[in-house]
Amino acid sequence: MPTLIELAERTQALVPSKWRCDVHHFAESLDISVEEANGFFKSIEEGGTGSKSDGSWQDNPAPLNVKVNLRKQYEDNVLNLHCADMGSKSAPRLDLSEPSVAAVEQGGRYIRLGRVSSWNKNITVKVQREIVKYVIGTHQGLIQHYPDVRAFYHANMPLEFLDNKLNHLMDEENLQRDERRDVFNKNRDASLS
Repeated sequence: MPTLIELAERTQALVPSKWRCDVHHFAESLDISVEEANGFFKSIEEGGTGSKSDGSWQDNPAPLNVKVNLRKQYEDNVLNLHCADMGSKSAPRLDLSEPSVAAVEQGGRYIRLGRVSSWNKNITVKVQREIVKYVIGTHQGLIQHYPDVRAFYHANMPLEFLDNKLNHLMDEENLQRDERRDVFNKNRDASLS
């Protein structure tokens, strides 16, 4: 398993976004398991690992040796990493090895990367799900009131189109990723000296 600092560096290398991603996608992006990702979040939130009562407590290495509330959605933190839990995390997960519209119905932990100032605070997980449903043609309002539009989406918007759009957005944000990694490394180096 990678060290906490390695995971922090990998997180800083991810492209920031105003959109949330599922914890499964986040873990896959870091090449770790979901359990390791949740352990990473817990360690960041507590500022260390172990138990103070039995003497096994170990502080995280600087600059991660302070408690960081990842659930405070409107405050920047050292990693520019924020979590939101929605629905039941213990509910059975669908096997989504293939692209599926069922992905937007899953409960669980959602991750957002980037500075708070770059987000639209009105786009909650629920709103994001509604937008996705409209785009892929599965929103109830679209189905009920505009069946022709839904049929058009399914006939004319293959998954390759959505993949190409996503890749274009990611290319635009690569410069931001590099800048965030440089700032994190500079802060880490300054705290070690």
